[in-house]
Amino acid sequence: MLAAGDSCSGQLISYLLCMQSWLFGQAIHSIEPDAVALHTSHGYESPHSKFLTRSTVIASDILGKILDDAMCWRL
Repeated sequence: MLAAGDSCSGQLISYLLCMQSWLFGQAIHSIEPDAVALHTSHGYESPHSKFLTRSTVIASDILGKILDDAMCWRL
């Protein structure tokens, strides 16, 4: 867990979350561009896009657990 006043760790986590979000967006764009199109993807749904979205949630949970454990070891 992060300490309340640990701003450096907070900035690192924010940066990593931004990069993770961008990478997932790029991956989905390369597989199914309609799912992340800027003005037309609102409400877009297909079985494949549901699978991709759920996969990114699972990957995010795993990555979050790894990062949380790494931060605990650092403290």
